[in-house]
Amino acid sequence: MRSTHTAFFFCVIMLLLSANVRAETYAGTPEQVLPKAAVLQLAAKDALELPELGWLRGKRDAPDFLEQLNRVVNISRYVEELPGQDVWQRPRSLFRYGGDCEDFAIAKYGVLRALGMSAAHLRVLVVAQRDTGEYHAILAVTAANGDWIGLDNRRSEPWRSSDFLKVYRPLYAVNEDGVWLSQEPALNLAAQQLGGTAALTVKPSR
Repeated sequence: MRSTHTAFFFCVIMLLLSANVRAETYAGTPEQVLPKAAVLQLAAKDALELPELGWLRGKRDAPDFLEQLNRVVNISRYVEELPGQDVWQRPRSLFRYGGDCEDFAIAKYGVLRALGMSAAHLRVLVVAQRDTGEYHAILAVTAANGDWIGLDNRRSEPWRSSDFLKVYRPLYAVNEDGVWLSQEPALNLAAQQLGGTAALTVKPSR
């Protein structure tokens, strides 16, 4: 009986440790994020492989275009990574094999870049859920009024920023130009700095 209890507690401890490793590698530091963020420089090229890209191009001026984009990419298969891993994949990998939340955000980023949207209006936003601390990632798109809209693989309808910030706490935002830290309850994605921390340059990918 004692050996059974020991094995049970060992399994519990290993699960807790793996969860902590997952959290640390997902949240990370700007220096850890930079190599991952370099994949954004390839995202637009990969998005050209999406069969629905031509259809989306024709819908670009529709009022619900971002919602349609969100739904199209969200059809891809969700695949959870192993504990302790956090690989940011190119969109072609998501389209072919599936991926997790940041891979969906990267693919949406690539589609919008392929359709001509400036990187200045796009951020892959990494957050923590306020009640559980679970990490998550979405694509944030700057709106004309300077606010932003969130495209989330967990829901079809885009987030309004005010509603999103009630559920999630921003950690950092990434695009092709750099990484911004967030140290504020609200997040102004249109600004060149977030939380008083300047953007760090993303190293060119090879």
